[in-house]
Amino acid sequence: MMITFRRNAAKLMALVLVFVVYGFARIPEASRSELAKLAEGFRFRAAPLPELNGETGKTIRDVNPSLRRVDGWISSVGAAVALNDLDGDGLPNDACYVDTRIDKVIIAPVPGTGGIDVESLKQKWHGPTSSRRSIVWPKAYDSAWGKMLPTFEALKMVWDKIQPCEIHMLSMNAESNMWYWSLPEEIRRSCRPRERVARAEVLKLLPQARVMLAPTLIDGIPNSLYEAMACGAFPILSPIETVTSVVKNEENVLFARNLYPHEIAAALARAMTDDALVDAAAQKNLELV
Repeated sequence: MMITFRRNAAKLMALVLVFVVYGFARIPEASRSELAKLAEGFRFRAAPLPELNGETGKTIRDVNPSLRRVDGWISSVGAAVALNDLDGDGLPNDACYVDTRIDKVIIAPVPGTGGIDVESLKQKWHGPTSSRRSIVWPKAYDSAWGKMLPTFEALKMVWDKIQPCEIHMLSMNAESNMWYWSLPEEIRRSCRPRERVARAEVLKLLPQARVMLAPTLIDGIPNSLYEAMACGAFPILSPIETVTSVVKNEENVLFARNLYPHEIAAALARAMTDDALVDAAAQKNLELV
């Protein structure tokens, strides 16, 4: 027996050494109580991803003929989603995902994201909306979701009716900066163009604003809409489907299509001169939000 032990001593020592090294090398795991404590600061809920209207999804995708025997399995894989801050509002609330049912990549705000402290923002109001003389344009960047040239053209068309005022152009990019420099110097003197701006800074500007300007081609229900409503700023928006289901034209907002400078100009003129409209909307919007 002793001889057998001696023969296998090296193997036993090697086995013991493996277990000892494993004990030191393995990644430490948090206990259940530690995990529960870490999770206390987070709240998660399921939310539908944004979808394209008019698209008919397929449950079984078209595949190469050589893969038809496994087309069901292939149809169940390939989807992916990523979150990022694409609109410059300081929050990772924009989704980019592959919808395998329609074989397209969709980029859009996550529905229902965000949240605001209405009472806190109400306390920051700088007088009634009609007494304010500034315009906040939170998303003044040119992209596939919204073209900025029509809005710059609208400012030229309507300047005589809306001055004097300050225009805060936020999240500017190279394209919108190019359109900015096409403005007459008289208008540029009243503009405050800026690149990426923290959300906290936007929330300082909105309670001082008479108008929140947000023409767009594609969007969800932007946080800036609810924030503007809570701050008493009167929204000018494009009549996209996600917005028209929430607010009413000439009651909560004024609608102006993104690619129509005459509509944007008319909305700006009305919002900057009709005191009764903006004050009444401020109260209605505060109740709505």
